Amino acid sequence: MDAVALTSINEGTPVSLIEAMAAGIPVVASAVGGVPDLMGEVREEASGCRMAERGILVRSGEPLSLADAILFLLKSRSRSAKMVDRAREYVLRRYSMERLLGDMKQLYSEVLQNDSGSR
Repeated sequence: MDAVALTSINEGTPVSLIEAMAAGIPVVASAVGGVPDLMGEVREEASGCRMAERGILVRSGEPLSLADAILFLLKSRSRSAKMVDRAREYVLRRYSMERLLGDMKQLYSEVLQNDSGSR
């Protein structure tokens, strides 16, 4: 079983996690910066781990919690698979090319509209 472990002490919104989620790889990550938002709502807590909708969060600098989270992935394959499915669906919807193009089109339209009104 593959998994991605992100053990940062500081992070924005890590592209490495977005890519892993899009590829259907389970993720365990330190709960820093934008990572908790990416992982979604916490559904349960156990052994220093927070089981979120789309991955597992651990406290930065707590290697035993990280180890517990990885063991959870290995022992609870069906729950891990559900997390992976939710993560993949979320990332493909939120970070798709269509969404990006739509957001850019809207931004340019707003800028042009504001610019033409100021003349």
